[in-house]
Amino acid sequence: MDEPKPGALAFLVEIVFAGPAGPVVHAIQIAPGTRIGEAIALSGFAHNLEQDLSTYRVGVYGRLRRFDDVVLPGDRIEIYRPLIVDPNQARLRRAAVKARKKKVR
Repeated sequence: MDEPKPGALAFLVEIVFAGPAGPVVHAIQIAPGTRIGEAIALSGFAHNLEQDLSTYRVGVYGRLRRFDDVVLPGDRIEIYRPLIVDPNQARLRRAAVKARKKKVR
């Protein structure tokens, strides 16, 4: 499955990056056997990222994948930005603010 079959046709995939300004989508044609990291490099996203591509996580339709996984026809490759704030810490801060507001009343 990793090696393209002779005469195999290229297929279309989407590559999505949810940046601070909103999502950016690129649709590209790739050959069978192309890996996720190679597809991202072909899309040009790697040049526009704030950090090295290896610091990002990637997935296909919301499921985490590795950069060396093979892309399948119709896949939507998603590039996930690193979290700025730990979700648990953010929830604790919101709860503390809500508790302070409740005490004031």
